[in-house]
Amino acid sequence: MGDVKIGDHMKIPVHSIFHQEAGHSGKVVYISEDGNIVTVKCDRKHGGKTVAFNIQLEEEEEY
Repeated sequence: MGDVKIGDHMKIPVHSIFHQEAGHSGKVVYISEDGNIVTVKCDRKHGGKTVAFNIQLEEEEEY
């Protein structure tokens, strides 16, 4: 998934502990050096606060 760039919008996946609400998206604000993890700032407020989530991108399997 090397085509993700800073400023891109992407869907934030639902997580049972960290992000229970479906349908949220946000802007990519950080990409790790290896490109496997991105930080996405949610477009919506959570408890009146701006939050960001680290998301591990799916790795392509090598055969």
